[in-house]
Amino acid sequence: MSNLTVASSERRNQVLKKHVGTIHSSNNISLLQRKIANALLHHAYHDLLTKDFHEIHISQLCKLIGYRGHNQRVIKDALVSLISTVIEWNLVDKKKPGSNQWNASSIIADASIEGPLCTYSYSRKMRELLHKPEIYGLIDMQLQSQFTSSYGLALYENCSRFRKINQTPWFDVATFRMLMGIADSKYKRFSDLKKAVIDIALSEVNRLTSMVVTLEMKKVGRKITSLKFYINEKKIGRAIVDKATSTDNCSDLSLKLVQAYGFTHKQASGILEQYEETYVKEKMRIIESSAPFREGKIFHLPNYFRKALEDDFQVNNSSNATHHVQQDYEKEQRRQEQIREFSSNYRDYLFEVVIENYDQLVTDKRKDILKVFEERVALTLLEKTYREEGLKNILVRDRFCEYLLQEHGALAENAMSFEQFIYSSATANAEH
Repeated sequence: MSNLTVASSERRNQVLKKHVGTIHSSNNISLLQRKIANALLHHAYHDLLTKDFHEIHISQLCKLIGYRGHNQRVIKDALVSLISTVIEWNLVDKKKPGSNQWNASSIIADASIEGPLCTYSYSRKMRELLHKPEIYGLIDMQLQSQFTSSYGLALYENCSRFRKINQTPWFDVATFRMLMGIADSKYKRFSDLKKAVIDIALSEVNRLTSMVVTLEMKKVGRKITSLKFYINEKKIGRAIVDKATSTDNCSDLSLKLVQAYGFTHKQASGILEQYEETYVKEKMRIIESSAPFREGKIFHLPNYFRKALEDDFQVNNSSNATHHVQQDYEKEQRRQEQIREFSSNYRDYLFEVVIENYDQLVTDKRKDILKVFEERVALTLLEKTYREEGLKNILVRDRFCEYLLQEHGALAENAMSFEQFIYSSATANAEH
């Protein structure tokens, strides 16, 4: 959650004041869910205390989160998750006066979609928390739409609050995992956590934002126990910071590798031990003179710079290599989008099948199934919505279909397999 603030007259509707309680909260939500949660609150903020329900056009929501697809199922699934996800706060500021209370709430209370409009609401606790934040971090809505990693966006949110003091507090590893929304079963070894979460998040924050974030780790024996992030500002947008442009000596070059290229201090030292200083400078000049670099189109700059060193990039092959890196990235993005599209469409198809077969059951059998579902809904945050709207509510209906698939799988026995569905869809598209 986020509170709207005025950063400038031109960007009045682009910056979000996000309450520290919800930045530093324990939750496990995806990148899309995190973006939607921010976008919904950004849209509702001015009426948060005066209106019980808020409306947003689906196309406007998609624009705010940078979603270019046309499948509403993706949005519906995210809304269901936001309703069923409970967050706890405050993890970081619990020692400060007045913040030693335990709080918990769903991210949004309920939601419905009718035609092009999405209607949603917040619990009383969330409305009070979000409308008047005492401590906050600024979240740029345009920037958040560009993030492709949930960990990158989470790190950006957690660092944004501490920009004025240029460093975060020490986070013990367990707290950091919760702030990033990492499931207990994932990345139990710190080496895996660093590779799959920290390095990716740092690279994305440093590439997309005006912050230069570096990591410091604290050890007890051989074990990493705590993490701290240092935050500096880029002085000339996405290009090289002024302080790092001078490469008269090795220490300046190391600083440039950290601040401009996104390496850790240890990684920068390793590069300068492995390669001659003049060689490193040469590869920097080649990359920095290329159009893709100046336009900010090189993704995963640390990995790309390593490749430039390893493959001895020259002027004539640097732009081609950059082009191929960009092509590979865009190809993977399209592939992931296609997978999500197929999966969502197939899920819609399965829901249609199970509902059609459910409707054909004898009355007593339908009543028995519905009774069990009602008992389960009574234990969830959809209870109020179900009482008021029943299965007419699209989110409740989706949950009911999920229940049918899980507990009454026979209702989907005549459905096509995923592979058959893809083949059938491709054939239908070819015919048209």
